[in-house]
Amino acid sequence: MTRSPILSSPLFLVGLLVRLTIILLVVPQAAANWYVPFMEATASSMSLDPWSLSISKGGAEFAFPYGFGMWLAFLPGTWLSMWLHIPAHIGYSMTLLAADLCLLIALRNWLPNNNKLLLASYWLSPIVIVATYWLGLNDLIPTLLLSMGLFYMRRLRLLMAGAFCGAAIAAKASMIMALPFFLIYIHHHRPLRQHFHSYIRGLVLSLVVLGAPLMVSDSGLHMLLHNPEIAKLYQLAIPVGDSVNVYILPLSYMVMLYMAWRMNRLNFDIFLSLIGVVFLLVVLLVPASPGWFIWVMPLLVMYQLRHHQHTFLLVSIFSLLYLIVYVVGVPRPMLISELIQQAQPPVWWSAPALNTHTVSLLKTAMAATGLVLVASIGRQTIRYSDYFRLTRRPLV
Repeated sequence: MTRSPILSSPLFLVGLLVRLTIILLVVPQAAANWYVPFMEATASSMSLDPWSLSISKGGAEFAFPYGFGMWLAFLPGTWLSMWLHIPAHIGYSMTLLAADLCLLIALRNWLPNNNKLLLASYWLSPIVIVATYWLGLNDLIPTLLLSMGLFYMRRLRLLMAGAFCGAAIAAKASMIMALPFFLIYIHHHRPLRQHFHSYIRGLVLSLVVLGAPLMVSDSGLHMLLHNPEIAKLYQLAIPVGDSVNVYILPLSYMVMLYMAWRMNRLNFDIFLSLIGVVFLLVVLLVPASPGWFIWVMPLLVMYQLRHHQHTFLLVSIFSLLYLIVYVVGVPRPMLISELIQQAQPPVWWSAPALNTHTVSLLKTAMAATGLVLVASIGRQTIRYSDYFRLTRRPLV
């Protein structure tokens, strides 16, 4: 019995219609204030230093704290919107839609057993739709690149795995958190260890080609290193004495690295779960940007497809809380009709629809659900791991 194509499924068409409707009716704040003006200012010339070019034209100081790879990803859509004389934010959003489709197809090729659940858990996910199209955040690009690195690692094609990992890091520096786990996995996997040089060659080549322009740009480094988002990593801390703090997120990350290193039998499922749990801890332990939640979507999707009878409801609750917090509890973007009527740059509501106490309670519930997910993922990964199942099974 042949499987029906995923792109012709009614669930896919519903998700596509929702995306196109938001793209045509909504002007996301992040895109209109920072990313789209940056791309418009720099798309006219193929410069190796678009950050300095944007600032020289009066662009915002922290408009694009991303790498050269991210800029290249949005360049074709910007050119197309200029050529067709359509609003630049449409070209920006269509680039994200293309990345969204690519990630859906990659997940479909990775886990081909259940199209309906894949569409329900990823394509109709409120996290993906709200963060990408309603809020205009671009975390789908590095998430897609890192997912492709994981895909090729599973296929034992280490050169391509290293190249995509390097591209993900060059697009968004926070993806570097996954790199040590790749290196530990290769080291602990004896058949892969002898091809370690292939992974490093692909990684270095990608970082040099896509990462060097940022490293030699003073304006680019300033945007990256002084990005206010970086300070969030240190907000959760335990005071030790009068002037010293122990930062919870770096502490948790180092503990996860140690756990990965101590696992002598580190198979691919455990390796994937470790990366996903690290990203999930990041969004739970800091006041994360709404876009950061996209980092954990590949793990949550794969986890639901493998253990859907236990986890679909839990992930659905987590996604629903996200939807309430980041749609109702934050300022909304400007609608196209309002922009046309005002004939001036977008203005957004300055007050959330929910009060601070309510939003705090919702985020507390979301963090609690996320921590339950972390515990459940760890338990289920070990429970269904071939190695751990064999150690519990009688030999005779």
